[in-house]
Amino acid sequence: MAFLTEEFGMSRKAATIWSSLVVAVLGILATLSFGVLSDFKLFGRTIFDFLDNLTANVLLPLGGFFIVIFVGWVMPTKETKAELTNENKMKGRMFGVFLFLVRYIVPLAIALVFLYSIGLIKM
Repeated sequence: MAFLTEEFGMSRKAATIWSSLVVAVLGILATLSFGVLSDFKLFGRTIFDFLDNLTANVLLPLGGFFIVIFVGWVMPTKETKAELTNENKMKGRMFGVFLFLVRYIVPLAIALVFLYSIGLIKM
């Protein structure tokens, strides 16, 4: 709702109605792909399978990738440490290891998982 209200200037009520309609239509189409729309294919998949594949193999890895890039490279290190240590109430002795992993290892691992899930690399 925040995105629709801030980016498109919609009221909260209108944003709620429009997003609910989009979700309902996608849900109905996905449900109908088990019956009436079972012969309708998007990229060789039923609507349900297409949405499932898009969510699990594209959107989730990309979301995770962009989150670790943001936390590792954009978000100020001081703020990241404050978030992880409950405003420095906890010690956070492994923060350096965490930051190294989030900056270098995790993006690479997520990229490999993403490329494998979309079929660009084989293992």
